[in-house]
Parts: sequence; C-alpha cells; structure tokens
Amino acid sequence: MSLGRCPRCRSWVDPDKRRWCVGCGDEVPSTLPPSKNIRKTAFQEGSKDAAGAFTLLSIIGALGIMGFIASFFSGHGYMMIVTASSAVVGSVSWIIRTNRRGPGNQLELGCRIILTLFFLGLALLFGLGILLGVTCVRGGGFE
Repeated sequence: MSLGRCPRCRSWVDPDKRRWCVGCGDEVPSTLPPSKNIRKTAFQEGSKDAAGAFTLLSIIGALGIMGFIASFFSGHGYMMIVTASSAVVGSVSWIIRTNRRGPGNQLELGCRIILTLFFLGLALLFGLGILLGVTCVRGGGFE
C-alpha cells in the first residue's frame, strides 16, 4: 500500500481504494506521485519536542531548587512543599536525560552512573524536603 497526496488539497489518499479525495472531494488520478518518507521528519520533530520539554523541566527544577533553599531558611512549609516538588521533577528529568542510550565507552558509562546517583540523591533530598514542609505546616517546624 502506497499512499499519495491529493494534488489539490494535499490530503493522504490511497488511489487503489478510493477514486475521490476525502479532504476536498476531487477525483483522484490513478497514479499519484509517491509520498515522501514522513518517518524521518516525524522523528526529527519528536526529538525537538523532547529537547524543548527537557529544557522546560530543567528550568522548573532549577527554579524549584532556588525556591526551596529560600523557603527552607524562612521556614515556610507550603512553599517548601511546592518548590521541593518542582525540584524533584527537575531531578527526575535530569536522570532521564543522563541515561539516554547512546554510543559510549566505559568512561562515559561510569560518568553516567555517577551522575545518575547524584541526581537520585538530589531527588531524595528534595523528597525529604517535601516531608519537612509537611512537618512545618502541621506545626512541628523550626521555631
């Protein structure tokens, strides 16, 4: 099965099954030019989207770390919960980004393991920060 594009509206059409275009209603010629390989462009667009999502989650995580430090010293429990949660999100996104598969040697694998353990420690630290924030909200805070 080879799909072609309608010359008028550029909709996907299978000329073997339909004589009329679904998009515009025009008659479809029996031989359409072969369609381009859309798999490569879809992969490229997906990679761009993933990079943009990682950048956004990194910014959220960095702001969460800074906010957590500020709220930790001021003793605000609710802010500690919110900022520690966003810091955990950033740490998890960094773990996922660090452990993407790719060509590498033993040194790169060792560095990846060390970075993963570091980011897991950060996520654990901010997870404990969430518990500390809950404790401050309930009245057992720093006073």
